[in-house]
Amino acid sequence: MSAWWAVSPPGTGVPVPGATLGSTPSMSKETYTASVPSAASLEADAVDDALELVSRLESLPLGPIPISLEDSAPGEPGDTRLLVPSSITLDGVLLAHGVNADLTTAGILEYEPVPVDEFSDGDRQLQSGGRITRYVDVINGEGSSIDVISLLIEAGRTDVLTLLETESEGSGLLVGDGRQFPINRYEEARDLAVASRDAIGGVLDFRRPREQDKLPNGSSAWAFGSLTYVGVGELVLAALSEAGLTDEWDTLYGTVERNSFEPVAAVAPTAALDD
Repeated sequence: MSAWWAVSPPGTGVPVPGATLGSTPSMSKETYTASVPSAASLEADAVDDALELVSRLESLPLGPIPISLEDSAPGEPGDTRLLVPSSITLDGVLLAHGVNADLTTAGILEYEPVPVDEFSDGDRQLQSGGRITRYVDVINGEGSSIDVISLLIEAGRTDVLTLLETESEGSGLLVGDGRQFPINRYEEARDLAVASRDAIGGVLDFRRPREQDKLPNGSSAWAFGSLTYVGVGELVLAALSEAGLTDEWDTLYGTVERNSFEPVAAVAPTAALDD
């Protein structure tokens, strides 16, 4: 299943990991308790190069990139499994706080690695982790059984490595997804999204609708805010694929407790010693 459509809506009986209910949003890792990671399968001789690549990506405004390294299970491809939080982790945080964000689109986003963490256009737009300038490709396939994220990566639609080659100048193409949420939860959703991004990385574009006209029945004609997010899990999968370091991955790989993830600088020396 694609990371795009992994979160079930309230009332379906499907549990979604995320923040502890009743906790106060903060700009720390305490905002979430568990992650739905993306997983890349690596051969032993590719681990060091993969960690170096993640470290270089983490130096961009979209960092941090918390990771976990595990031995591959019997029957799985590769020798080592690299786990990185996927974008669905953010949806779990929102849902655990009662904010139902509906995933609406996935696609390729043009991204500029410019340090941005500010509101613009009054208070209608917030960007964090860099600047998303536009959608290049958009897929709207609600209910689809196709792994949309993998489809875009395998088709060569992403261009992550350019960001490293141009030393933070120019733009790259990242895979991300868009979601809507009730506008009456705007401030809470904003604070949770920013706190989560600061803890697990990625790129966030958060927008309030421009219009608040009322329909004849009294409800708002623009009842939803929009949140576009590039998760570091999908980002790393795309970068590793572009670099030829993996051709086997899972966009979703179970649930992992947040304390299993560490900064790449803490993981890299351990990997080197194991060699």
